[in-house]
Amino acid sequence: MLIGYGGVRVASGTISPGSLIAIIIYMFQIVLPFSHIATRLPHFKKRWVQQTEFNKY
Repeated sequence: MLIGYGGVRVASGTISPGSLIAIIIYMFQIVLPFSHIATRLPHFKKRWVQQTEFNKY
């Protein structure tokens, strides 16, 4: 979606191709850490529950 919208903006001359590439790179830098957290969160929750169960005894 970002590439399509950005492509239209580049074609109309509103932004430069370099600006579009910079925006895409910035978006990856913002999104990737959140995706890493999302993939590791279930593992963290599982370990948390295991630890609390272990601490009961």
